[in-house]
Amino acid sequence: MVIRAEDLKNFSEAELEALLRQSYQLDLDMEEKAYRKELEEYEKSLKILQEKYPFIVKVVTQMTQEEKSQLIEWFVKTDTSFLVLANAVNPSPEFKVGFETYCQSLRNQYWAMTASEFQRKLADTFPEHPDPGHESELDRIRTENEKQVYLAIDKNDILSPMLGLIEDYAKKSLKQDKQVFITVDHAMTENSNDSQADYLYTNEEMEAIVGLNNRLIALGMEQYIRVNELTKCTMSADFADAWSVKDVLEANNQIDNIVSFLKKSNYSPFEKMLFIHAYVTHNYEYNDGSLEECRVLPGIVKNKKIVCSGYASFIKAIIDKLDDPDLKCDIVGCELYSRGLVKTYEGAHCHNLIHIKDPKYNIGGSYVEDATWDSKTKKTKTGRGFAHCLFPVKDLQQMEDLIYNHKFKQSRFDTLIADRENVEGDSEPTYSRKTPELVARYADRSTPIPLETFKKGLHAMYLQTKNQYHNDHLASKKVDQMIDWSAYIASKSFRSTASSAFREIRVDKKLVARVKSTMQPTKQ
Repeated sequence: MVIRAEDLKNFSEAELEALLRQSYQLDLDMEEKAYRKELEEYEKSLKILQEKYPFIVKVVTQMTQEEKSQLIEWFVKTDTSFLVLANAVNPSPEFKVGFETYCQSLRNQYWAMTASEFQRKLADTFPEHPDPGHESELDRIRTENEKQVYLAIDKNDILSPMLGLIEDYAKKSLKQDKQVFITVDHAMTENSNDSQADYLYTNEEMEAIVGLNNRLIALGMEQYIRVNELTKCTMSADFADAWSVKDVLEANNQIDNIVSFLKKSNYSPFEKMLFIHAYVTHNYEYNDGSLEECRVLPGIVKNKKIVCSGYASFIKAIIDKLDDPDLKCDIVGCELYSRGLVKTYEGAHCHNLIHIKDPKYNIGGSYVEDATWDSKTKKTKTGRGFAHCLFPVKDLQQMEDLIYNHKFKQSRFDTLIADRENVEGDSEPTYSRKTPELVARYADRSTPIPLETFKKGLHAMYLQTKNQYHNDHLASKKVDQMIDWSAYIASKSFRSTASSAFREIRVDKKLVARVKSTMQPTKQ
């Protein structure tokens, strides 16, 4: 259980102490349930390893001592449960970790086990080792956990007096030799898809978080404040799943750098969007990972992993912080089906809907922005052009191999996790019965942007970017080459009836040959 900022305001000190004792017991109960479940899985896995995979023992026993040491070190750092399995299944005495290391791994992983269970595990793995009375070690760990205080404050309250309440209570707890853990959180399920991008903070909010973080560290607080916007923290385990202040600050700084550059430029809204598309598709290559690693901003910036909802979140973050009334952005979730006699469910997908008004280019409407399909690959290190940048929504019905079935999600969180849901599509999905909702809603506001407009915008964008901060990749190719490359990609993505600007170019063998000769991957 976590004490929230509003609890500090509404409860007396005695009631807060009672909450702390209650929170420890709830955490202990949760840990014990998790331990029981993991113990059951462990015993199943151990049986499988011993009966079906005896070669594991052979492989490990053939390792050199240095290789075994490296493997043990990896086990200790990454997967304690597998370390336990390795000790139990492998008879090689050289491979066994030291007794103290093994005890520590058990204490860290299973602090909720009973003392007798702890002793039994030691006896099973180290029958020759005398009982050193490690029961007292478990008592010490439990005593330490009872002194841990977990606090949480909603993102919306960062600039309110509640942050002061959190700081005062944290300082009081530190003076009582307690460990303090603070999470700044927000339930993304409360955000609509047109609300501000996730993990995006104002400069004032970041200064408040960083300031509190630094003041508490100066007082002896060992842990960083952490930030979790996927869900509100209710248990102590939620703290470990959140991002550090440093990670969030780095993500916000990267967005700030891009936004600062765009605000100093003379870009029109259309040129800004061309720049954002070029920046994101050049710097990030599609790379799947966990929800936190590749779908939210701190993970994207830190791990350089990104998937479709990550591209959509990144682009929305830039546009949201840019705060240009003539350039707005939503995130749209959808489902993909393959074309053909049998329409197979291909999975879920995310992209952006861009609302743009630019008198300079006579553009006004809502367009699809799908950076995923134009992002760089191992072969195209500078991105794959602009084929999927600001194309009319009705062209979604003209995708060459895919059918889009839009299902508008109720919350940002639902959209964010859409592309990780492994569920089968409807046997007779809605695309077969009516026009997709996105097309029906925005088709009349999505007049195709002419190819000549793209050419003028790209020339202007690249020209203004020359010798600027972000020009190292944007000016690395001639605009005419980029037009050819985009046309080549569009020819493979859209059917002949699509109104995409780049689909206007008739792709023939000469163009394909020219593209392949001029758009070779560049070395970084």
